[in-house]
Amino acid sequence: MKAWIFYFVLTVPGLALASYDITCTNNNCWNTGWTVVNHPSQQTSEVQCIGNSCQDNGWIQRHNGRYLSEVACLRGGCWTEGFNIYNRDGQKVSGFRCEEDPNLGFNCLTAGWSIEDWRGREVGYAECIASDCERYGWDVHMYDGRLQVIRCKQGSCFTNGWTLRP
Repeated sequence: MKAWIFYFVLTVPGLALASYDITCTNNNCWNTGWTVVNHPSQQTSEVQCIGNSCQDNGWIQRHNGRYLSEVACLRGGCWTEGFNIYNRDGQKVSGFRCEEDPNLGFNCLTAGWSIEDWRGREVGYAECIASDCERYGWDVHMYDGRLQVIRCKQGSCFTNGWTLRP
């Protein structure tokens, strides 16, 4: 698996060649993390929240116990401000910046987010379904034409998990 498949799996450029199934650990992605299964290979990776809060601190992804990547929240929090993804060498791989919701301020889970490459150049954006990423999921539109479709399981991405399809 590529080092920056978390994912998110939340949406990272480069994931579009496989399908993924994400399941929250202990029905709580926010605090405990999640498991990522790559279909059809069935390879898995585990995501663990840093300091028991993926929302505030970020998370670490491992495959077979081996460190793959780390997500660091920006000062206001991952879903309020955004976050950066770093590979095992500490190099920035990509960044996510929350868009502004007219009623809630900057909020990735209602307004979506922009996606940057390692140089800070915008390469795509995520759009929440019905302005509710947490309940329904999101679509990722890459400027090179690729599309990733992320849908929540049983009406709650961060309790039950989500699926990612190219």
